[in-house]
Amino acid sequence: LQLREKIFTGFDNYTTIPNSSVFSKVTWNTIVWTVVSTIVAFGLGYGCALALHRDFMGRGLMRGILLIPWVVSAVAASYVWRWIYHSDFGVIGAVLVGLGITDRPPNFIDGIHTVLPSLIVVNIWREFSFAMIMLMAGLQTVPEQLLRAAQVDGANTWQRFWHVTFPHLSGVSMVTALLLAVSNFNGFIIPWIMTSGGPANSSHIWITHIYELAFGRQRWGIAAAYSVLLFLILMALGVFYVRALSRGDKARQGS
Repeated sequence: LQLREKIFTGFDNYTTIPNSSVFSKVTWNTIVWTVVSTIVAFGLGYGCALALHRDFMGRGLMRGILLIPWVVSAVAASYVWRWIYHSDFGVIGAVLVGLGITDRPPNFIDGIHTVLPSLIVVNIWREFSFAMIMLMAGLQTVPEQLLRAAQVDGANTWQRFWHVTFPHLSGVSMVTALLLAVSNFNGFIIPWIMTSGGPANSSHIWITHIYELAFGRQRWGIAAAYSVLLFLILMALGVFYVRALSRGDKARQGS
């Protein structure tokens, strides 16, 4: 076997990345995917946690139903949603046509303008349960005495939430948001299984683009450089996560 001569490229791979024709598109997709998924999943989970914290009939059943998205495997969920979005046999398209809302089923994951929002919807559906669980646990730590004292002082529901509940959830809220951000930034299964980055790179994010570069195009050097940059970003998020945990520990020790 003839061995290739090894050539040290220095930082050539890192300078090649920003000059790539798809770098700006993939980076923008990654930002939109991460930010929108994190904010909406956190907000939806926050609302569900507050609603389920109240005592009402069927609360246990409702909790179990809302936990299903988090329990279901991401691989299985991706295949199910891919059929739900299918332009010919999808459930959503059939319902829209049956109700007369549209003449033909929409191309949710086949159109370059609709594919990323469609994937974000699936990602939010699967991750809001995690935020709900974390925030429900945080709600258990809110002192009931403070809520009753605020009610005695004449505070309404919103004032009790804003001045008592919300401050006590600041620590777990920060940790939950950071965990969601890290998970979304590094999320691979849903976008890869449902679209593999298509059509025309419209749903590629960094992690799927790295996978395609390495195992699809055999461009190991560029993929490795991308991976190093991804690692540095995740490490920065990890620093914020550790600081959030340390802040929570100090607050508990102080109390």
